[in-house]
Amino acid sequence: MDNEAYFKTIKQGSSYLANEKFYSDYNRLISIDIENNSLDLYKPDNKFTISFSEKYNPETKEIIYALPNTNDSNKTVSIIIEPFSKYSGEITESQPLFKSKFKFLLGGVLGFLILIALFVLKRKLKIKNNNRVTFENKTFYYKNKPITNLSNDEKAILILLFKNRENPVQVSELIDVISSEDNTNYNTLSKKKDLVFNSLKQKLGFILEVNENDLFIYSKNEKDKRIKEIQLNKEYFG
Repeated sequence: MDNEAYFKTIKQGSSYLANEKFYSDYNRLISIDIENNSLDLYKPDNKFTISFSEKYNPETKEIIYALPNTNDSNKTVSIIIEPFSKYSGEITESQPLFKSKFKFLLGGVLGFLILIALFVLKRKLKIKNNNRVTFENKTFYYKNKPITNLSNDEKAILILLFKNRENPVQVSELIDVISSEDNTNYNTLSKKKDLVFNSLKQKLGFILEVNENDLFIYSKNEKDKRIKEIQLNKEYFG
């Protein structure tokens, strides 16, 4: 198939399990057999240097990979499927795994991978902890920037929930907080509460880039199951 973009793909190296051995496929094929304490090097072949996207099928014991040609005037990539025994070829060198000169290289690679994993984990935790709305000095903040698009009623509801972070609030209290100076009948106020609260959820969901239904925790009162309660999900509010 013609695909210059594929041809320009830089070989990143593949690794896979085959025949109860771990294979490293980068420039030269190497297998590691921990049970027999052996490290085997296979006969060098140009395909190990330029092939990519190797996938081993344990059921058929075949390997599929992409192999670009080296003709500059006709850059193409072929998708090859062949028995793994044919692909790997013959072993040209075998050494004890834990006494070979490669152990330092393997140890270095392993240490490097561990450092990368720790860096990624730390970054994810930092992003997660930073993806919160906070409340200070009567102002809501997201990533240290004030949130300015909330209505007064939306602010009133959110302030109430922040003040009761440790305990659920009865849903009826949301009506009270937006109707302190409103003499409208209860049913109308209840509909108003729904509109205000849904608007608040949509705005916060958009700001935090999360599902709006995950922002709050809903429950029923322990003494009276007919009473619905709500509180902030601490994952998104600090």
